[in-house]
Amino acid sequence: MRFEETDLELRTLETNFEAEVEGGGFKLGKKKFELLQFHFHNPSEHMVGGERTPLEAHFVHLGEDGSLAVLAVFVVPRRPNREIDRLIGELDEIEMPGDTAEVYEFDPSELPPRSRRTFRYKGSTTTPPCVADVRWIAFAEPITFSED
Repeated sequence: MRFEETDLELRTLETNFEAEVEGGGFKLGKKKFELLQFHFHNPSEHMVGGERTPLEAHFVHLGEDGSLAVLAVFVVPRRPNREIDRLIGELDEIEMPGDTAEVYEFDPSELPPRSRRTFRYKGSTTTPPCVADVRWIAFAEPITFSED
């Protein structure tokens, strides 16, 4: 897990995986995508109805053919979320941008919302080198995390 702060007042928390993660992939049509990493943006990068949410999670997946697909999930403060709270609990080990911490016993398949209603489009990654032809799948329903 790594924390970065940019000039745009946008903060990012990124989690990378060293091995294949159980429950970390999905199929889109006949193509299989495996989870590479996910990260959170504060505030959200996407807007719905002109409004941003406090957090947005991006689950970056690599396709068998080298293509990318990103699952975007809005996150709002309401009730606790065991997996997000577990990540946030590790933040005490991260003091400066670029610092890292080990996270164990984390299940990313628990993060997407129950509702599978999505917005889909083709775009690019949102950070350099801004890779084009990325399949974006944004979930309409947000997930929650503890206000504490």
